[in-house]
Amino acid sequence: MYSRTPLFDWNEARRAKEAIDHAMAQKGGDLSVGYLRFVPNQHHWMIQKLGRKRMAAFELSNIGVGSSSSENSCFGIEGMLFSQSASACSAAIKISAVTGRDGKLALGFTWQEGVVDGGMIKQLQRAFRAHVEELAASK
Repeated sequence: MYSRTPLFDWNEARRAKEAIDHAMAQKGGDLSVGYLRFVPNQHHWMIQKLGRKRMAAFELSNIGVGSSSSENSCFGIEGMLFSQSASACSAAIKISAVTGRDGKLALGFTWQEGVVDGGMIKQLQRAFRAHVEELAASK
């Protein structure tokens, strides 16, 4: 679990990176998805999650920067998009981030219809964009 104040600056970005590095060192050993193998009936377990309070309102997943391709390769990746599907047993809103070799950050927003209002997503996207642009301008 990671939390922060509403202010997001480069010091906070560095703290977030340290938290990510620490989580990656765990190699998934502390992720709740690792416990799914102990659920005897996953369909029944997930159905029970519908309409209940969630542990998190939103989730941000970042898979980092796409590696550069070799000059000897016969193919290359120009851009990337990473997205996860919405789920009744996780955050109501998911934001997926990846940076391609071209240096462009791609953000994918997913949510469950009927659970999260589309207008709220538009506001979230505008706010997220403003914060990313502010961070990029202050660099």
